Amino acid sequence: MISWLRRISPPVIMSQRGSALPVVLIFAVAGLITVVSFLYFNLSSSRYSFITYRAFQANLNALSGIYIAFNELSDNGDGENTMLPEIDARDLSFGKSLFTDVDSSSVASASTDIYGNDKLTFDNGSKRYRLYSLDSLDSADVTLVGDGGSGILRSVYTNGVHTATVEATLGSRIPFRPDTVAVCYNAGEWDAAGVTGTTFSSGNQPDSVSLWLRSMISKYQEQIVSSDTGSIDPPVTIQSNRDLSKVKRIVSGDLIIDGSFTKLIWRDTGTFVVLGRMDISGEVEIEGIKIVVGGEITLNGESTLKNVSLFSQSKIFFADDSKFSGNAMALNSVAIYGNAEISNKSTILVCGESASTQEVSGKTEQDVKVDVKKIYSIEIGDKAVVDAVLIAVGNPGDIKTHKDVEICGVMIAQKEIGHLGKFRGLMTAGRFVDPDVMIEQSAPSPVTSGTKTDSKETAKNPVPFKNTIKGDVESLYNINDYKLPFFIGKLTITKWREF
Repeated sequence: MISWLRRISPPVIMSQRGSALPVVLIFAVAGLITVVSFLYFNLSSSRYSFITYRAFQANLNALSGIYIAFNELSDNGDGENTMLPEIDARDLSFGKSLFTDVDSSSVASASTDIYGNDKLTFDNGSKRYRLYSLDSLDSADVTLVGDGGSGILRSVYTNGVHTATVEATLGSRIPFRPDTVAVCYNAGEWDAAGVTGTTFSSGNQPDSVSLWLRSMISKYQEQIVSSDTGSIDPPVTIQSNRDLSKVKRIVSGDLIIDGSFTKLIWRDTGTFVVLGRMDISGEVEIEGIKIVVGGEITLNGESTLKNVSLFSQSKIFFADDSKFSGNAMALNSVAIYGNAEISNKSTILVCGESASTQEVSGKTEQDVKVDVKKIYSIEIGDKAVVDAVLIAVGNPGDIKTHKDVEICGVMIAQKEIGHLGKFRGLMTAGRFVDPDVMIEQSAPSPVTSGTKTDSKETAKNPVPFKNTIKGDVESLYNINDYKLPFFIGKLTITKWREF
């Protein structure tokens, strides 16, 4: 038996000598796959990291555009602000000082920088900034636009397939303590029994209308003038959602949006120019657009405007349960009444001439004074509820609130505030008056009245008047959440977006 096994074993063993080759090949292929997978993973990771790096660098360059533009806007040419120059490592002064030796007092005007180049302004709302002296191709395109009480700085940097955009909203922070409720710009005494909080007088009244505000208004008016074709079209009436397609970017006439029959929803972006008046009534919901109107704007019924910017060369009426949030500016007056609601810390601004101060031909001086008292830049009544920053500058530059209103936020009047309602927040004015009393509280001038006055009671030294507040006023703990417009106070960045 054993001899038989010995006879057949060598051929069997000899026949198995090549069986290890497939195993070796299998291990070789597995190793090759492992190496290739490892190399592919590392190369892919490196490529991804490189792409991420380039995208990150693009974002940094866009940020640099915002920083440079903001510093340029903050520099008014008085030498208080110092801008960083382009950094050049080849310069002999590198490592010693990052600041230029150019005398800031040699700045020609606020419209030029220390190098004599045009600065970014609302009149010239776009500029390309060179970021680095070693690379002339690295530059950011920055634009500056006004949107009601906000200024928008937008910086864009593009490098190949990578585009980074950074947007900064400009505004101004409230320069008073949270417990301050009323500030007057005169030396009069206070008659304010219903006021809870700190009141004080200041002789440093800010400028009524800044150059930035004038420039922004000019831009709105240019849009109206440039859109005027010289012909007036029939009113555009919208009564269904299908009709919304009729609203063109430029409406050469009146725009009437009527939601009495069906609820209308209008969500869009960009700017619409209406050369006539605009009337919105019924169940209408508008969101996210800017509307520049040559005539009056009326909101009534159950209309709701969210995140909307309005400009009127005439008047704006918020009435009859209408709801609004956003920015609204009028050159004549704003009236808020009929249970209307202004919400979400909106901005309401009136800057210009009221009809009462324009139509004075054939009237006596006393008649003109009575007219001015009757018509205010901003008037709030009839159970309105307001959460906003209210600003009245120009003529008459007054604000009046009625007894049945509730207001939260900030009220700023260049001249007078006549407050009768309930208010929480901060109010500043040239003087505070009782709007129901039409009495000039200063001493008459002997030149105009012909009466005799004491040597101390002259036109230059009037009898001191009282700052009268008949309504209720109390402080607001979150008053710093309200942001003033960019053209009032110290310029700051109030909001930031990167995309």
